[in-house]
Amino acid sequence: MRLITPGDGTQDTRRPIDREELDLTDPDGAAPTRVLTDLAAARLITVDDDTVDLAHEALITAWPRLRGWIEEERERLRTQRRLTEAARAWDESARDPGALYRGTRLAAAEELLDDPAQLTSLERSFVTASRIAHTREHRRRRRLRTALAAVLVLALVAGATAWQQNRVNSRQHQEAQARRIAAVATSMRTSDPVKAMQLSVASWKLADTTETRAALLGAMTQKEKDAFRIPPPGTAEPNHHLTASGRRLLSVDSGRVREWDMETGRLTHTYRGIGKQEPLDEGLLSADGRTLAMNVEDRVRLWDVRAGRAMGTLPDVAPSTWDFSPSGQLLATTDDVTAGAVAVDESGTVAEGTAADGEFVAALADNEILLWRFSSPGTPVFRYPVANERPTQLALDTTRGTIRYVNGGGTVVRTLSLGRSTSKRWQQKPGRSAQLSPDGRTLAAVREHGSTPTLDLVDGRSGSSRGSHGRALGEPCPKQSTYCHDHIVAAPLNGTYHHE
Repeated sequence: MRLITPGDGTQDTRRPIDREELDLTDPDGAAPTRVLTDLAAARLITVDDDTVDLAHEALITAWPRLRGWIEEERERLRTQRRLTEAARAWDESARDPGALYRGTRLAAAEELLDDPAQLTSLERSFVTASRIAHTREHRRRRRLRTALAAVLVLALVAGATAWQQNRVNSRQHQEAQARRIAAVATSMRTSDPVKAMQLSVASWKLADTTETRAALLGAMTQKEKDAFRIPPPGTAEPNHHLTASGRRLLSVDSGRVREWDMETGRLTHTYRGIGKQEPLDEGLLSADGRTLAMNVEDRVRLWDVRAGRAMGTLPDVAPSTWDFSPSGQLLATTDDVTAGAVAVDESGTVAEGTAADGEFVAALADNEILLWRFSSPGTPVFRYPVANERPTQLALDTTRGTIRYVNGGGTVVRTLSLGRSTSKRWQQKPGRSAQLSPDGRTLAAVREHGSTPTLDLVDGRSGSSRGSHGRALGEPCPKQSTYCHDHIVAAPLNGTYHHE
């Protein structure tokens, strides 16, 4: 079979070979020699000292047994011929490892190695060397992959550790920044309330810490709503006067009178000043902002702000306390000698937003601004400490729910929010007993409705009633022999309740 070269789309041809290639079986070569002798005697092959060849190519087609062998082993013969040439080239190149088989060619050659009798010693050495080289390369690649995987794992671990550390450092830095912003916000509650609230929210959004939560709660509960810094006039030191509602501020000096809108902080009007001949140590502004009363040398001088002229003088009046009526038409004064009311002018209307109905009164007492309801004067409904600065004026605006005052230095008008202190949902008649639900959303109160005490449920946030529930207290309890009293034990939000 080694004397045949199978064709690839062509006829099969004979293949002269060296006798060394026929060293196929036993090491001493006795069997190949005997076969060659028999074939040569039958004139089927020709043999010389070095070469063996078919006697004629006609044997390939004329010998049926040989033809059958060729057809059965055609693919193996092609593989074997390529293997023989590759083994010879490997041997001639001093057995260079680069000439060895790899991949699919090695797999095909290994199938031939399953029958060692089909291969020469050179071919077996070639296939064995290819297999060893393949195994080594596979192990080397596996070690390389293992090393690369280990390096990758280490890199991932190092990267994750660095990322986590960077994240921790970034979070710590962010929290430190948030704490600083929260501290700044807390320090600005009085000087710049609006900015303080904005910074409080910003600090909490930046990082949720104890300090930022405290700043956020401080912003939610802070009474300071605004701080308007009065621009200096550029001349002599002026006097500042708030209207009764506190919505307008008049800055009065000898040269001009400036009017400011406290809602927007904008200068709305500029009028003629009172002149140098009018020293203004103390003044009072009417609720509508049209009339300025000045206490000058045991008399009161009246000034029309908008017209920029004097309206007249009230002689023999040195008030210890004084105030305009809500309409601005009367000036009430008291002193050590007299008390009375003096007509001011024919104009003026009820100033918007004042406490004209007498429901509230605001005052400064013991370094605190206090607000009372006249209907319940025992306890103030609002209080705000002003230990560091003594207000010179108080302006109450119950419609807008604010109190404004000028600080002692006359440089800032501060606005305080009254919150729900002036809420209209005010019960004039106290309850007999009350209890707040654990979540603070519902107040259960026993009140007198006529002569019958009943249980009312009130929304703890809006103050609106959720209705009166149950029968009159004091009647026999259902399925009990005792009587219900007015001590409330529970008032759950699902509408059920019971008494003790």
